[in-house]
Amino acid sequence: IGGAAIGGLIGALMNMGVGEEKAKRYQDQVLAGNILVAVHTDEAKDVSSAMIRFNATDVEAYAIQV
Repeated sequence: IGGAAIGGLIGALMNMGVGEEKAKRYQDQVLAGNILVAVHTDEAKDVSSAMIRFNATDVEAYAIQV
């Protein structure tokens, strides 16, 4: 993944309500080869439960205004 894409990732996450520190931590995880999944849904609890059931880590929900 190129530097511009990663910089864009931090900005996109922050625009979605993720704090800068966590956005940078997610960036580090992506650079380490992990996968970041973002889901837009009205049922965050159901999505979180499904992700945890399939061994996802760092599952968090953010409410954003659109």
